[in-house]
Amino acid sequence: SLFRSNRPFLFQPDAFFLFEFCLSEFLYFQFKNFIGMAIAAYLIQFQMSHNLWGHIYKLERELERYIKDAHEYQDNTFHFHPEYYIDYFEMRHAQCQVLDNLHNELRRIRSRPKQAQIIAEYLLYVADYVVEINSPEKQLGRLHEIFADMKKQELPKTREEFESRAMLYHILMDMEEFLLYKKRFVHRLDKQQREIYWKNK
Repeated sequence: SLFRSNRPFLFQPDAFFLFEFCLSEFLYFQFKNFIGMAIAAYLIQFQMSHNLWGHIYKLERELERYIKDAHEYQDNTFHFHPEYYIDYFEMRHAQCQVLDNLHNELRRIRSRPKQAQIIAEYLLYVADYVVEINSPEKQLGRLHEIFADMKKQELPKTREEFESRAMLYHILMDMEEFLLYKKRFVHRLDKQQREIYWKNK
């Protein structure tokens, strides 16, 4: 458990700083690595990093533990809203499941269409914006531009090309779902939560 003491959370600075670290540093670098070093790198080099995919499963289990610990202390006296952390960790857990789906779809791509490079570049762009304090409207807007451009391109000439391009399209749809989880989380923040955690951003 993250919390070893029976004292209220207000008097547990170690637990508080661990939560802060998870939010601001640990989760950012984990998601940045998954999207940039695993998914985008695979689309460019066509080489799967098995260790990173194992880390996604491990991170899912860790997030489940964070959610459980936050729930356990929800009724204590906090100097912040515990539901913020519960909602945040649940959102990240849902995003982990999206990345796990991406892993399965990547393994079904038989060839690398030219569109793979464009999508890889987009994923590298998104990887820089998986920080806690970011509302993903710009990233969603750029994604919709890629969707529109792909619809204008000529149709695939072979079945293999068709299937691979269809998988790329599914990857984009998964990334849209990934970003929408964050967007919904941001929209649910109340005024006080924005003042405390987001400095009204």
